[in-house]
Amino acid sequence: MNNLLYIRPAKLEDLVNILQFETNNQEWFAHFLPHYVDHRPTPTLLKKRLKSQEAGMQFLVCLHDGKIIGRFNAQYLDRTKEIIEVSYRIDKHFINRGIARFALKHLLLVWACRGVKEIYAKVADFNKSSMKVLLSCGFWVDEYCPETVNLKAQPQGGWVFRWSANQQPGQDFNQLDRVLSY
Repeated sequence: MNNLLYIRPAKLEDLVNILQFETNNQEWFAHFLPHYVDHRPTPTLLKKRLKSQEAGMQFLVCLHDGKIIGRFNAQYLDRTKEIIEVSYRIDKHFINRGIARFALKHLLLVWACRGVKEIYAKVADFNKSSMKVLLSCGFWVDEYCPETVNLKAQPQGGWVFRWSANQQPGQDFNQLDRVLSY
């Protein structure tokens, strides 16, 4: 997979290609985020993010020819910049190939080298694919929250996953079984 794609920080020059990626996948993303159609990233919002202090927290997954097939976004949750929340999306034509797992494992190393100690991700309770990706990357279920994910302007049930550079979860039970049996 290393020879087929690469992961890099997003730049302002990527704005048009990012918008094309979002447009090409808008129906697919709306399947997991029903509010996406009304709240998809606008040129103004993306430009603001790419120019801000957190511009280095936006990453693109690209094919060798430069085509964007995935986006990973992180935002700091604290002032010390040791805790972040991550979200991601993969092009509908590139799912179930291990790309999200490959990219997230790479980015965990990048963020840990930048001093990030904890990473959180929120997943709607019906998004089994993302749950599997997070668990395979060393995240564990931190908690179930009935109002974790805001879908269709209504809070929906979901799971908060956590990754820590300093500790690993107890391995006394299967985390995916816990999620699926809730």
